Amino acid sequence: MGEGKDMRRPPWKTEGRVMLSGVLVLGALALVLALMSPRHSEEWSFPSVAVLMALTLGVGVLLGSRRRECSTPAMQRREWESRVLGEVGDRLASTLDHEQTLTNVAALAVGSLADCCLLALETEDWRPRRLKAVHRDANQGPLVEALERTALERRGPSLLSPLLETRRPWVLPEVTSGSLQSLARSEEHLRLLLELNPRSLMGLPLQVHEHFLGTLVLVASAPRHAYGEADLRLGEELARRAALAIQSARLYRTAREATQARDDVLAVVAHDLRNPLNAISISAQTLLRQQIVVGDTRLQAPLRIIRGSVERMNRLIQDLLNVSRLEAGRLAVETYPEPTESLLQEALEEARPLASRLQLGTDIAEVLPWVRVDRERILQVFSNLLGNALKFTPPGGRVTLGARAEGTVVRFWVSDTGPGIPPEAREHLFDRFWQMRHGDRRGAGLGLSIAKGLVEAHGGRIWVESEPGRGSTFCFVVPVAHEAPTLTSSGP
Repeated sequence: MGEGKDMRRPPWKTEGRVMLSGVLVLGALALVLALMSPRHSEEWSFPSVAVLMALTLGVGVLLGSRRRECSTPAMQRREWESRVLGEVGDRLASTLDHEQTLTNVAALAVGSLADCCLLALETEDWRPRRLKAVHRDANQGPLVEALERTALERRGPSLLSPLLETRRPWVLPEVTSGSLQSLARSEEHLRLLLELNPRSLMGLPLQVHEHFLGTLVLVASAPRHAYGEADLRLGEELARRAALAIQSARLYRTAREATQARDDVLAVVAHDLRNPLNAISISAQTLLRQQIVVGDTRLQAPLRIIRGSVERMNRLIQDLLNVSRLEAGRLAVETYPEPTESLLQEALEEARPLASRLQLGTDIAEVLPWVRVDRERILQVFSNLLGNALKFTPPGGRVTLGARAEGTVVRFWVSDTGPGIPPEAREHLFDRFWQMRHGDRRGAGLGLSIAKGLVEAHGGRIWVESEPGRGSTFCFVVPVAHEAPTLTSSGP
C-alpha cells in the first residue's frame, strides 16, 4: 500500500489584477502631475512621456490579461499535465526493481488521477498473475488487502473483463449499482466493490509493442468527479510510460535471475570438476616420479601430457569463475606498491617455457617508477596477453614485453609479429567467449575479457593497436605508486 502525492486537482486560480491596478494608478498620478506642471515649451516634457508610457503599458496589460483569462483553464491544464508526466518520468526512472516499479506505478496513478488504483499483471499464458491495489486513504488498508487477495481469473465478469477482451482503453463516467452488480463475480466481490464506492472508472491496457503486460484500472470515488476525454488522454500516456517501466524491470529481473543461475551452475561444475582433476594430477605426478626413479622413459612423455592437460583444465575453470566474479562485481583487487621491473621479469620467466620456437624479449630502456597493483592479478594480465601473443605468432616470430612511464601511469605493452587483427574484429576482442576464428580450439575466448576486467579493476584501461599483416600490440596502463620507495633502474 502507499499514498501518492495529490496531483489530481490542478491549481485553477485566476490571476489577480494587482499589477494592472498599480500601473493604472501610476498612470493617473503621472497625468495629474502633467496637468499641474507649467509648459515652458511645446516639446514633450518628462511627465507627458511618463503618462503616455503608463497608459500604453496599462492598456497592454489589460488586453493581455483579458486574453489570458480566455485561455487560462486550457493552459493551466496543459501545465499541470506536464508537471504530472514529469514526476511520472522521474519516479519510474528511479529504479529497476520490479516490485518497487509496481508500487511506483500504482502510487503515481493515485497521485494524479484516481482515489484507488488496481494494477493486474499477466503471465505468459495471458492469465492475471496478481493484483496490486493502492488507495489514497490510508485507512482503507483492509479493503486494499482484500482486493489484493481477490482471485483473478479469466472466467466470469470483473473490472478487468473489458480490458482483457478488447485491450483498448475505456471510460465509465458514471458507475451505477447495476453496473457494479454486473461486474461482481460473487457476493464477497460485490461487497468489496460497494465498499470501494466507485463514482467513475477508467481502464487502461499496459502494452509494449503489442505485447500485453496487464491492466490498470483507475477508480474515482470523489463526488462530482467524472472521468472525461482529457483524463483518458492523460491516463493513456501514464499507462504507456508505466508499461515501458514494467517491461524494463521485468527484463532486468530476468537478466539477474539468469546470471545467478549461471553462477550457481559454474560454482557446482567448478567444484565437481576440480576434485577428479586433482586426483588425475596427483596420480600422474606419482607415476612420473616412479618412472624417473626406475629410469623408464617410455611413459614419462605421456604423463607430462596428462599433467599439462590437467593444468589447462584448471586454468579454464578458473577463467570461468573469474568472468562470473567480474560480472557480479565480486572480483576484488588488493593493491600495494610493487616494483615494475620485478613484475616484468617474473612475467617474462613464466612465459619463457612456452616460447621455445619464438624470440621473447623486452623493451625497457628507462627508469620506471613503482606501480600500485595487486601483484597476482596483474601477473595474470601479463600471462593472458603473453599467452595470446605466443599462441598466434608463427614459429620464428618475436614477442616483446615493454613498459614506460607516462605521467601518473605506467604503460605496459605486449607486441608480436603475428598476422595482425582486421578492423572489424578489433571491437570484439575483449568480448566474452569471442574468437576471431570460429571453432578455434586454442582457447575459450575468455583471456582478453578477463585481462580487461582486471585492468579496469585497477583503475586502468586496456586497448589494442594492430594492422593486418603487421602484428599486434596490446597496451594497458595502471597507476603509479606515489608512496613507493625510490625509483629503480630497469634491467635488460
